[in-house]
Amino acid sequence: MYPKKINLNTSLLLRGRTWHIHWNVPRTLRSNPYFKGQKIYAKTLQTKDVFEARKMRDLLVSKFRQMADISATHAARSAFMVQYTKASKAVEETKRELAYVDSVKALNAWETLESAFNVDAVIEKGDLVRAEACLTAIPTEPEEVAPAPMTLYEAAERFVNACEGDVAQNTLRRAKIATASLLKTIGGKDTKLKDVTSRQVTRWINSISGDIADNTRKGYLGALQKMWYWAWENEHVDGTSPFKGIKMQRQGDEASYEPFTPEEVQKMARVAQPDLSALVRFGLITGCRISELVGLTAASFIVVEGIHAIQIKDGKTEAAARVIPLPPVLWTTCKQCVEAGMWAGTVTMWSQRFGALKLKATGKKDRTKAFHSFRHMTATAYEREHIEERITSVILGHKNKRGESMSYGLYSAGLAPKQYLEAVEQMLAGVYMASFLALFNTQSPQDCAG
Repeated sequence: MYPKKINLNTSLLLRGRTWHIHWNVPRTLRSNPYFKGQKIYAKTLQTKDVFEARKMRDLLVSKFRQMADISATHAARSAFMVQYTKASKAVEETKRELAYVDSVKALNAWETLESAFNVDAVIEKGDLVRAEACLTAIPTEPEEVAPAPMTLYEAAERFVNACEGDVAQNTLRRAKIATASLLKTIGGKDTKLKDVTSRQVTRWINSISGDIADNTRKGYLGALQKMWYWAWENEHVDGTSPFKGIKMQRQGDEASYEPFTPEEVQKMARVAQPDLSALVRFGLITGCRISELVGLTAASFIVVEGIHAIQIKDGKTEAAARVIPLPPVLWTTCKQCVEAGMWAGTVTMWSQRFGALKLKATGKKDRTKAFHSFRHMTATAYEREHIEERITSVILGHKNKRGESMSYGLYSAGLAPKQYLEAVEQMLAGVYMASFLALFNTQSPQDCAG
């Protein structure tokens, strides 16, 4: 067999008496500006000498092949980086999930990640560049990921969700409100729970003393302490709680609240919007806290042994859970207010609205007069009608021994609903309470809603 004859003039073309280069451009080079998308590179070599033409061709082809190698390397590198970036991002997202799951779920999450970047399938297709990118970005086993530190806001949210039904609603609400207030004081941005200091908490609790009552601030600290204990118990935080043992500068407790004067109540009744006027009126009638009234629902209105009553399921204290009997007309009116959505909204919103109303009525910001003053006025009305304190304490939701004797305190089931209603009716008909209630426009809830 004779050896294959070598064509020394490959990629050369003689036109007339002048030699030209005629080279097939690889696909990887056609997008290069030098070739302008051409499939064949054709150019005169401006020589009639075949030996000189061969040298010029070899130099050009060598240059073009170097360009092809560089282009191929760049394309491979680009493909590698695109796949590597995509896989790395998926790895980071999976790692963030691993901080909140157990070992079994972590392994499942990692297997899902590996399935999404099926390296074996990529290799079978012959795409070794992308396969190498996946192998580089994805470790063979999930790494031990340290749990992400829980933030203050996250702690409040998860505490509320986890303890719904087990912890008093008022405590859960205060945990969220206090968290937002604390974050506002320490800079407005969320912070890691473990980084909160006692100094920050002390500065915050004292900074809100001008607007928030002592007992409410104390309740904030208690709610945040329970939140911290929940986080500690569930291994989300270690160390000492920054909410424990805080020395709060007291501005005076609930006993310092002063009653509104008839003139002030009259002005409030005159300038208040119907919904706020109704809220104030029933604050006087029931002695309820503003949070208790705003928290009423249609299910709060019950009938016990033929007596119409409002049921407060939870509140500021354990004693706050109680049943308040009302005359049928007032019970129906209050129920209509709630069902009409007149008191919809947050406690904070209604507190702010009442604060603005109080400022109009009194002409000054006076923390000794607040919505809680109506509760004191209701207690005064009971006392002036000589209602026994053991009865009043039950209706207002205060701690009560129902008598000092063993017979009452240990064995008695308490008074009948009808007896409590009689006390309420006597209080409402008394001169003190009647003089205030007469100042209100008692238009119907339907008119108010319209």
